[in-house]
Amino acid sequence: MREEQRREGSPAHVVLDSAGVDLLELVRLGAQPSSALHRYLGNETTVLLCDEENTPLSELSATEVTHVRPLATGVGLAWSQELRRHVSSVTGVAASTIALIAYLPPSIAELNSLITRANEIDAKRILLCALVSRTPAPDGEVQPSGLLRSITSAEKELQGSLPTCQITPLAVPWPKGDLNPEDLARAYGATEVVTGAERYPANAPTGYPVGSAQEIEQARNTAWGKGAVVLFTGLSGSGKSTVAAALAELLRDEGARGVALLDGDAMRRSISAGLGFDRASRNTNVQRLGAAAAELARAGGIAIAAPIAPFAEGRALARKAAVGLPFLLVHISTPLEVCEQRDRKGLYAKARAGKISDFTGISSPYEAPDDADLVIDASAVSAYEAATLVKELLKKSAG
Repeated sequence: MREEQRREGSPAHVVLDSAGVDLLELVRLGAQPSSALHRYLGNETTVLLCDEENTPLSELSATEVTHVRPLATGVGLAWSQELRRHVSSVTGVAASTIALIAYLPPSIAELNSLITRANEIDAKRILLCALVSRTPAPDGEVQPSGLLRSITSAEKELQGSLPTCQITPLAVPWPKGDLNPEDLARAYGATEVVTGAERYPANAPTGYPVGSAQEIEQARNTAWGKGAVVLFTGLSGSGKSTVAAALAELLRDEGARGVALLDGDAMRRSISAGLGFDRASRNTNVQRLGAAAAELARAGGIAIAAPIAPFAEGRALARKAAVGLPFLLVHISTPLEVCEQRDRKGLYAKARAGKISDFTGISSPYEAPDDADLVIDASAVSAYEAATLVKELLKKSAG
């Protein structure tokens, strides 16, 4: 995590990593107290918690947490609000409840043991707690949405064997660290907890039900085998970062290896540290970003970057750096007025007030590309639809 002081008298501005946002979501869902955030941060001062794009999420004081806006979500099943449920929606009925902690798609043996134990104690409810993290699973392993697909498939199988038992699948945010997943299951009302395997046996997917076996096979036997670069461009607030993240999620879910989402802010703090926002500096930043993406692609990965990249010459330099590689330039063409309306950080208002100079679309031009491989208005389609369009074009280019 990164901490900054925004201005005198204001709370510290803390940028949470993926694990920190997972923990914040657990607090919002009622599965952890706000004090868990203090332990994670290592202090009890008042702080403004932000995501990795510097978007304010919640203000944490010594005694409470006040939520500013919803957390960003992805596009797969793991993000379903029917699965990411508040504790209060699950714990209403006092009854004997068994929870299965699922790190991986459940095996036949695990489901059979669950059925046997449920019958032994006359369980009234079973919680299928899939641990899902904002940090992607390692290459070759089932990703969060694949885990949830296997869990919902297991729900149907269990229902056939336990017709009088209420079976509830849950997507439980999992920041790892020192947090005990059994405590999370008990927060949801579990009176008994069964923990699934954390590693696959050598003969997997043998010994797994069809739903689990399909997910394991897809993660291992990917059709994606060639490196590529996908460069998004568009105004601030156009939705390019959201679509880029959705694309990365869809690719990983299909088993693609080496998917890397290059964060523009992180690049500005590292390889582009010291660069300004004048035309030459912006072009140099995009060139460096393109070079880093190309190196990842030459190693077999799929590099995805979403800078504003406002100038044609900067984008041309990024394309040149990837010569010989599959390269897609995707223009997220969301209109300026829509970008201003959805601005979460108030940057456009500051730019119009003259508080931010060289701001693209206001005090600095944006040159819409005439060589884009795909143009998408993210105000007209969902992030999932947009990412699917890019994914299908990438398959044709890098297949």
